[in-house]
This record gives sequence, C-alpha cells and structure tokens, in this order.
Amino acid sequence: MLSSWNDKNAVVKMVDFGCAVIDNEEEGVAKRGLSRSDGGTTAYWPPELFEVKTKTFTARPAMDMWSLGVILYIMLTGMHPFDLNGTASDEDIEDKIRKNPEPVFSRNLTGHLSPSAVDLIKRLMTKDTEKRITAREMLNHPWMLGETTNKYKMAGSDRRLNRYREVREKLEAGVFAVLVSGGVKNNRVQQNEMMIERAFEVFDADNKGFFDVEDLGRVMSERGVDLDEKDKKDLMDSLPTDKKRR
Repeated sequence: MLSSWNDKNAVVKMVDFGCAVIDNEEEGVAKRGLSRSDGGTTAYWPPELFEVKTKTFTARPAMDMWSLGVILYIMLTGMHPFDLNGTASDEDIEDKIRKNPEPVFSRNLTGHLSPSAVDLIKRLMTKDTEKRITAREMLNHPWMLGETTNKYKMAGSDRRLNRYREVREKLEAGVFAVLVSGGVKNNRVQQNEMMIERAFEVFDADNKGFFDVEDLGRVMSERGVDLDEKDKKDLMDSLPTDKKRR
C-alpha cells in the first residue's frame, strides 16, 4: 500500500501481518506454533507448508521469504506466478505449486525485467529452503541496492495490476449471482453438487453438454457483469476442460 495520497511523498509499505510471529530469542520471546487456518492466504504459501501433515506448524523465516517473492513477482509483472489469469481458486494454486513450484519466466511476462530482478525472484522462490535467500541477504542483493535496477517505468504495469484484480472480481460476481439465483430453496442452500449442477444448466441453456465463450458472456451480462471479448477469452482459457462440460 501507499503511505500517502500524495504520490510525491508516498512510500510503498507492506501491511496485513495478522498471522505474523515475532522471532527474537535474545529478548526471550518464545516461538509459537500456528494452525493451518492461521497461516495466512494459501496463494502465498511456500511449497513446504503444503506438505505439513500436522494441525500446527512452526513459522520459519524462509516461509516469509517465499511469500515476499510472490509479492515481488506480482508487483513487477502484474500477475500472480501461479494464477496468470487471475481466476484460479486457492485449490488450483495449491495444485500448481505442488506439481511445479517454479514460477513462470517467459519473455512476454518477465522480458522487461533486468536479469538481476529475475535472479532475486528466483532466489526468493526456490523450493530448497536451505538455498532460499534470507532477509539479510536480500537487503544486500544488487537489485535491492539499486545497482542493477532498470530505471525506466514499466509500460502498462498499472493496467496489468488493475486487470489482475478486475478479472477475478468479475468472475466471482457473475458465478455468485448464478448460484444465488438458483441455489436457494426453502431458505436453505442446496448441497454443493446441486448448486454446481444448477450453475452449469444456466450457462448451458441449449443443453449442449458444454458451454462456450458466448454462453459465458450471456450469463454474465444477464447478471449485470459486463465482459469485453478479452475478458471472456481469459476466463474461458483459465477454466479446465472438465469444468466446461457436464
């Protein structure tokens, strides 16, 4: 977030440390375990946290460094490294991290970044916690010191960040409207399977057994959610094939 509405004096600050743990043994502050429900947003979880089998875990500094890498990737590209369309669920992101925790570094996504910026992200988001960069090492990284940082403004960075938020909000608003309109009976919400089936029927009005981009646009429009052609394509591309068919 920005510390001021005045862009000339504003400083970028990270906020929302509701699940943070103070780790300072010298002052006698004991480490404490966190429950998985208190572990923050799963989209920022490191790979090792998904492998925890117990109900609680001990917070480690390396976990924060991974999360910082995700934030830095979003700030510099406008996209989440495991949710490039901004439409994936927490379960989808978890599945991608489990299968391959390597963020995408394609030319169209990160080609505008300096090699040093890419190096820092990679060192923050390495699966091996022993090789993951520490906070002190990061503060002394050439990119952080400004020695290798590109000075020009990234073209379209503001539009990318806004699009990441807007596309997700449009999808959530449209699907929620579909479920609410057909998922309540006798003041009780029907079972999840019935709600999903009802939502599919709304999208597949012609009973084709699948829905396409035109069906998506029609339903969203009926619920007051306007999508341009790129929005519709991005949303359709983000859905697994089995979610588009009955």
